[in-house]
Amino acid sequence: MSDQKRDPNSRKGVSRRGFLASASLGAVGLAAVRGEAGAATEAPAETVAAGERVPLALRVNGRERRVLVEPRESLLQVLRA
Repeated sequence: MSDQKRDPNSRKGVSRRGFLASASLGAVGLAAVRGEAGAATEAPAETVAAGERVPLALRVNGRERRVLVEPRESLLQVLRA
């Protein structure tokens, strides 16, 4: 063993804390970039007046069903109709 004392602040390389901080910042940056890219490609939602029905195509148990639904209806309500 060496008689020299090591200074913990003089280590070379990356500490666990530094690594985790860098990885966290990278993940947040990547998520932000992906979120912006996804938002740019989405089509704007059309507004529908209350009580107005919109066409909807569903595939249920291998059969395609075309129905007119109100936007406030749940999937359960549509399937029961």
